Amino acid sequence: MNNFVLKVPATVNEEGRTRAVPGIREQRQREAEKRAETLRRERLTREIQLGALNTRRYRALWREVMMRIKMPRIVEDVEVAWRNFERALDSKDYRISFLMDELDEAEEQYQRNARSHAETIDRLLRMYADRTDREERSYRRVLNDSLDRRDNEVDEIRRRQDQAEILLHAITRGVQRQSEESLDNFKSITLSKIDAFVEDSKDIRRISATQLENQLQSSWNDLRRVLSDYQNRTEDRRKYYEALREKDELDRQAIARQFVRMANLFEETRRLRSKIAAYDAAARKDISEISTEHDFFQKAYRTVKNRFLSEQTKDKDQLRTLSVEYNKTVKHLERLVTKGKRLLTLMEICRKYESHDEKVFLVTDCTRLEELPFLSLDRVSVPPEWDVSRQITEDFRDLTWFWQRLGSEQISTVQLRSERDRLGIEADHLRECLKMYMTQKVREEMRKYSV
Repeated sequence: MNNFVLKVPATVNEEGRTRAVPGIREQRQREAEKRAETLRRERLTREIQLGALNTRRYRALWREVMMRIKMPRIVEDVEVAWRNFERALDSKDYRISFLMDELDEAEEQYQRNARSHAETIDRLLRMYADRTDREERSYRRVLNDSLDRRDNEVDEIRRRQDQAEILLHAITRGVQRQSEESLDNFKSITLSKIDAFVEDSKDIRRISATQLENQLQSSWNDLRRVLSDYQNRTEDRRKYYEALREKDELDRQAIARQFVRMANLFEETRRLRSKIAAYDAAARKDISEISTEHDFFQKAYRTVKNRFLSEQTKDKDQLRTLSVEYNKTVKHLERLVTKGKRLLTLMEICRKYESHDEKVFLVTDCTRLEELPFLSLDRVSVPPEWDVSRQITEDFRDLTWFWQRLGSEQISTVQLRSERDRLGIEADHLRECLKMYMTQKVREEMRKYSV
């Protein structure tokens, strides 16, 4: 191979040299392109970093500006909702206090009615006790009069009995006297006859005298026996009469007591019937009043309960409406943020296609933008001239960094969407916390009012 090379003529070497020069140029050109590509890549990396930094600064600035713009309205809406809620709670407090006052008044009226009923019952009991005392005194008076009459009747019976005994003694003495007189007459007649016939016969006289004496003695004995038998018979009758009198007196007393007891029982029955009728009427009246009060309080309780339920439903609807409005506000703010981001992206894209003479709103310097005061949108003033570096002007004019900026904006869009999702989760959490707080507050208020 070396021998072959050495034997090549000079013309061939010149041709090879002339052919190798374009290859060297192409290689140098490729190396220059690689160096330029490396420089462009480094520049692109630096531009991406600067774009990301500017995007973060613009995003923070825009978020703070939007929050400063919309936060007063949100605060005002929340204050209005809170004032409405406080007004609703105040109205509920007033209604509950009014109902409690009405309930206290009804309780006082019920206590007054109960006291009046108790006083009426006490007065009826006192009247019943007075009437019982009067009836007792009347019964004692009638009983004493009856006993006096019975004593007078017993004295009269005893007086009549004494008179009968005196009359009986008088009759006995008269009979005895007549017997003695008849005996004396008989003796005188007998003696006269004896004197007349004494002369006839002393034996007959003696016999007659003996017979007469025997007859007289027998008559006297008969008379004494009759008198003793009469006394014995009258003594048994007197004892029987005394027993009958005592039994009659006991029967009369039992009949009188039974009659008085029947009268008292009849009067007590009549009084108890009247009292039962009065108590029945009073009980019916009390039951009607209590049933009326029960119906009234039940109706009031039902009305208050329905009102509370309706107001609770209204509060829930208002809270739901407030949540919906809050969600709408958050979504509107998110749409505004997205819209602003799109506008910024569109403005940046449009600026890439504008010439240097057509640019009206130039990109501000980040350092100067950070030094500006954060005011509301009405107070933010746009400076008339913006300082733009020469490198950025050349990049916009050359359209070199278009795709780089497009990629960075897509990355920023993804980051903003993730942040939007995070803010949505935080908003949901805040809504849940607000709902739990409102529910707990309402329960505490209801528990306080129920106590």
